[in-house]
Amino acid sequence: MIEKEKLLYIFMILFIITPVLIIPTNLLKIQNSIIWYLPNFIMFIIGLRYLLVNIKNKKTIPLMVLVLIATLACLLAKNKFEAFFGSENRLEGLITYIGYIGFFLAGTNLKYNEKTKKIANSFLITATLIAVITLLRTDLTYKMLNIPRDIHYYFYQGTFCHFNHFGYYLLIANTCATFMFIYANNIKEKLLYFIISAILLYTLVINDTFGVYLAYILVLLITLIINIIKKTKRKEIFIATMMFIIISAITYRYDYNIHIVSRNFSELLNDTQKITNTENIEDIYSVGTSRGKLWISAVKYISKKPLTGYGFDNIKYEYRNDNIDETRTHNLILEQATNIGIIGMIIYMYIILSIIIKKIIIFNKIDNLTFLALLTTIGYLASSMFGNSTFYISPYFYIFLGILAQEVKNENIKTKQK
Repeated sequence: MIEKEKLLYIFMILFIITPVLIIPTNLLKIQNSIIWYLPNFIMFIIGLRYLLVNIKNKKTIPLMVLVLIATLACLLAKNKFEAFFGSENRLEGLITYIGYIGFFLAGTNLKYNEKTKKIANSFLITATLIAVITLLRTDLTYKMLNIPRDIHYYFYQGTFCHFNHFGYYLLIANTCATFMFIYANNIKEKLLYFIISAILLYTLVINDTFGVYLAYILVLLITLIINIIKKTKRKEIFIATMMFIIISAITYRYDYNIHIVSRNFSELLNDTQKITNTENIEDIYSVGTSRGKLWISAVKYISKKPLTGYGFDNIKYEYRNDNIDETRTHNLILEQATNIGIIGMIIYMYIILSIIIKKIIIFNKIDNLTFLALLTTIGYLASSMFGNSTFYISPYFYIFLGILAQEVKNENIKTKQK
């Protein structure tokens, strides 16, 4: 019989390579939704079993309360089926969120250092392959990605359903690639990770998801500050920073005749001026590619149902009533508050932030790969303030959150990557 840790590791690898497994189904024109969702369903079973087995465990009380609140919200939802199973394209109902518990548990059960590095490397190999296929833009790659040739702007979405989703994926991939380059032990590894990082950084910039770009800057700044304080890896940090600056400076979308980074920063400055200098509500609504309207409306909806929320994947009905053609709030905190109410949102954020804060407090005791998990979770949370969770991207966050949540006994051993 396969031991629990090894089984969870296999399931995580299955999920990590799923973006590549989608390619044969695209070439054969086979519906790929089952392949996308299979790892989530497996983790749902694992997450549900954990909840049932630990129902009397005091340590899991916040999680149990959160699941009960979420279940109540779904029972009271306008569309109960979507609240439990998710909408047709997002599939992010209560079932999927219980699956996220499974991914989190898988992360906590990794053999501390060896398999964590294997997970990161498997992820980088998959992400680099998808990035290269995406950038080639040949007739074959269009077929592999199942994208019509005439849709230029949305081409940079890899095998995912939307270019923003690919952006969230690339954020995690770039965090791993930059980190592995900085902390690699020998010149051959450094060169390999440098090449991977360059490919993924270029793909991230040309993907044109600005919230992801800003989140990566945050990750890079944290890494820079920590290594300046520790007086280590200065050469590697300098190289990584210069590579990021150069790629940002030279990346140009010729099909749209725009310099991506300068245009985005110009729009950010314009949005800032709208917020500070105008009383025109329409101008404020347009902030953040019209996210301002979504956020202001979400606050209004929360005030109407502060305790129970509207259930997963149900806030779209409120937006429709206000003639807003969107299905999500594009903000993690507002999303959870509209899904499961204010109390549920607070518990959800408490569980996540308590793990992060605990590791920040004992930062000097954590090893390199735990630092990677910390950077990944912080970067994802930063990007989630402007984006949406998705059933095929969010699990990466929960895996790294699980790695970050591993017991203190492992953190007292300063290990080096082999």
